[in-house]
Amino acid sequence: MRNIVKILFPLGMIGIAIMWIIIGVSSGGIWDSASGPGRNFYPVLVASGMLLSALFALAADFRGKGPVFKKDEGILIVGAILIFTFSFIIGMLPTLLIFCVLWLRMFEKYPWRTTLLVTGILSAIIYGVFVMWLRVRFPLGLFRFLIY
Repeated sequence: MRNIVKILFPLGMIGIAIMWIIIGVSSGGIWDSASGPGRNFYPVLVASGMLLSALFALAADFRGKGPVFKKDEGILIVGAILIFTFSFIIGMLPTLLIFCVLWLRMFEKYPWRTTLLVTGILSAIIYGVFVMWLRVRFPLGLFRFLIY
């Protein structure tokens, strides 16, 4: 019996990719003859790549050469879901820094000195480049009243 997840996941990705291709093409703006790529060019391009990779994954599963899911790989998926969730609770930057510390200490087994050094450098780069230079507005979470 086939593992149902190995079939449902590529089918879900195919559905999402088709949806974004239809949205991108129908709302226009894929290519502007004067300035080149329009506002929907890259979303349609990424959705097309996702459609192709999902089709290849589905075909590989039917040939019996589908991906092998390991239990350790699920930790990263759970981490991504937790990052997304806690970004709206405590903000994106604190969530990413906490994730970095936990990942380096618990899974990579780095000592505290290396963990704090890497986290400090990473936070300085993220804050300097994205917040100060590019003026990206990250989600602040429920504690935004403490900042403003």
